[in-house]
Amino acid sequence: MSIKRLAPWMLVLVTIIWGSGFVASQAAIDGGYSSSFIMFGRFTAAALTVGLFFHNKLRGFRKQELLMSLLSGVLLFASFLIQTIGLRYTTPSKNAFLTATNVVMVPFIYWVIAKRRPSIAAFFSAIICFVGVSILSVDFSEGFVFQAGDLLSLLCAFFFALHMVVIDRFAARMDALRLTFGQLAGAALCALILCLIRLPQAMEDVHLLTVPGAARTGAFAILYLGLFSTCLCYFLQTHAQVHVEASKAALILCMESVFGTLFSILFGYEHLKLTMIIGGLMILFSILFAELRSGKKA
Repeated sequence: MSIKRLAPWMLVLVTIIWGSGFVASQAAIDGGYSSSFIMFGRFTAAALTVGLFFHNKLRGFRKQELLMSLLSGVLLFASFLIQTIGLRYTTPSKNAFLTATNVVMVPFIYWVIAKRRPSIAAFFSAIICFVGVSILSVDFSEGFVFQAGDLLSLLCAFFFALHMVVIDRFAARMDALRLTFGQLAGAALCALILCLIRLPQAMEDVHLLTVPGAARTGAFAILYLGLFSTCLCYFLQTHAQVHVEASKAALILCMESVFGTLFSILFGYEHLKLTMIIGGLMILFSILFAELRSGKKA
């Protein structure tokens, strides 16, 4: 099977691992670690792993490559940071739903930056996916009132969509491995700066690494986030997006919500609901529709 045909399935694997990352993130939070330290741990572990295994291919970054890597890393870090802050002021379901609106934003951002209008199928699929994520994530019994956290979640979605488009553009102009390492290192640098600003909290986080029990489990969870949810996933995503357009990639990656729900049920964090089934099926349908339409055009 060619890499072009394999690329969409690489993105599906990414969503499965990201879905399991919800459980790992919860374990890290339950261990008492701060959001800034979790981000520093995951991005540093990911960057060091890529650097260790591929250091021979990462030498001699050109100025343009450094700039592209730094911009990608800043956007990646900003997306996770704003999402975490927004979660403090709104419910997890609203945060997940509003973050997922990046699927709708991607075609429009791509249109502005690349000056290339997406297909009608991409727009239609994005709308179906948007509805599916809303059914999957929102508890309609509690209503839907905008708060500060909701606006931050929308801003987070914008940064995730912008990062998706930027990666799509840069992946064609820079080696995927170098771009993967560059953005992970850039995000780790941003997280380090935040930890230094909040030094007392960071020192408490470091102390937790020596404490057994939930803190020790949380430390292993951070390592899992770094090696798999970050290092492996962004390596696969960066390589796959060379062969998958941004709007279509966003739809596939939206399956993270489906797998996140499945892992939450398996680990006892949630109970299966009808809305989960309906929303998940709508997301899968939107992805299948986009795949079939693009296949006919090819």
